[in-house]
Amino acid sequence: MESLVPYFQAGLEKGERCIWATAEPLGVSDAAAELARVLPEADRLLDRGRIRILDGESWYARIDPSRPETLIDAWLEEEKQATLEGCTGLRAAGNASFVQPEGMASFLEYERAVDRIFPSRRIVAVCSYDLGRCSPSDFWDVLGAHRFALGRTEHGWEIVESLSGF
Repeated sequence: MESLVPYFQAGLEKGERCIWATAEPLGVSDAAAELARVLPEADRLLDRGRIRILDGESWYARIDPSRPETLIDAWLEEEKQATLEGCTGLRAAGNASFVQPEGMASFLEYERAVDRIFPSRRIVAVCSYDLGRCSPSDFWDVLGAHRFALGRTEHGWEIVESLSGF
């Protein structure tokens, strides 16, 4: 969470619409309270729809496991709406804690599609993973699905570049 509030603050300063899809242990009300602690105008921004905090489980229920592009389509529609309403783009954050081992292959297809499509759009997105719920293989697969990843160590945040030949 200590990285997401500044992430959204930067997006709001750049005129982007922000969508935060939360997951346990951080619920919607907790995320809103944390945002309000740092951004005094958070309530106004939430009321105006400049930032939306959604229950991640409901948001990700849009995924048809056999068609991961269904969620991509939802993000692209959000981007379209944001720009039609005068925002400079869309800034999003989600949490992959809901992904079960049997659904990881499908979710990785989604992640690879995000990495192909979003760079040409007005979308900035992050997706967090609970390393306690990922196998070492899942960890490397996620890294391989992206050009880079951001990881937190005991020494702070580190950027990890993919070795997948991007």
